[in-house]
Amino acid sequence: MLHKVKIMLDTTADVKDFVGICEGIDEDVSIIDGTNKNYKVNAKSFIGVLCAQCDFTSLYAISEADIYTKLSRFAVEEA
Repeated sequence: MLHKVKIMLDTTADVKDFVGICEGIDEDVSIIDGTNKNYKVNAKSFIGVLCAQCDFTSLYAISEADIYTKLSRFAVEEA
């Protein structure tokens, strides 16, 4: 089952903390653009997540793992 969490990363420190948490998850974790699902980066890559933060319209973390608990501090409600 694919788990999906809408996230907000406001600062470079948020990106660093987010990537650090994702590195501790055994399964793959990716970031996708909420409006263009073809855009996807590895959530364990600092440069990838930093670029996504700047370029993606809205950020979603996706994984086969249940990631909400670990990423809850970055989670935002969907409109």
